[in-house]
Amino acid sequence: MDVILDVAHRHEADLVVVGSRGMSGAERLVFGSTTEGLLRRAGVSVLVAPAGLAPPRPDSLDLAGTGPIVAGLDLSEPSVAGAKAACALASVLGTSVEIVHVVPDLAVLSRWRAHAETAVRDRAAAARRELEPVMRSLGCSVPVELRVEAGAVPNRLAEAAKPARDRAPILVLGKKAPGSTGAAPGTTAYRVLSLASVPVLMYVADAED
Repeated sequence: MDVILDVAHRHEADLVVVGSRGMSGAERLVFGSTTEGLLRRAGVSVLVAPAGLAPPRPDSLDLAGTGPIVAGLDLSEPSVAGAKAACALASVLGTSVEIVHVVPDLAVLSRWRAHAETAVRDRAAAARRELEPVMRSLGCSVPVELRVEAGAVPNRLAEAAKPARDRAPILVLGKKAPGSTGAAPGTTAYRVLSLASVPVLMYVADAED
């Protein structure tokens, strides 16, 4: 890991690409020490590619056919920067953007379930209103769709970026730069990475952004 970080620093790399191990079940909850260390210490963005990843179009040597770009947005500065990066990436790839905001379910006793569902719907409506000005600020030059969903955040994000016959998404999540408060990816990010079956870009905004 230290060698990778040193090479990235010496060559002023903008991106480090690392593969995730092919795991299943409980093993997917634990990352290799190299991947975890890079996510915690890298001062640049990290793209985590799943094992067995193949080009969307086997006869192509580039990323033709990739898309849409799915970005998780929780109104934090890193996630907004990640959403802007998703727009830029989608423009380069000639695809669209799907912005996904997840309102967590409320864990309550069954007799309070109806009240909890109402509260979650109210929170989803409020989140959509808060997200409207943020969406306008992204400056996307490609089609962009906002999806506000409810459920377990990691599961909903991984599901939103699930590949299909006509879909080869990349999932983008914002990440704070090392040295800033709360810079290390949290449990939500690691859980998303363990569940996702598509490339996940952990985006770190440039200091000048």
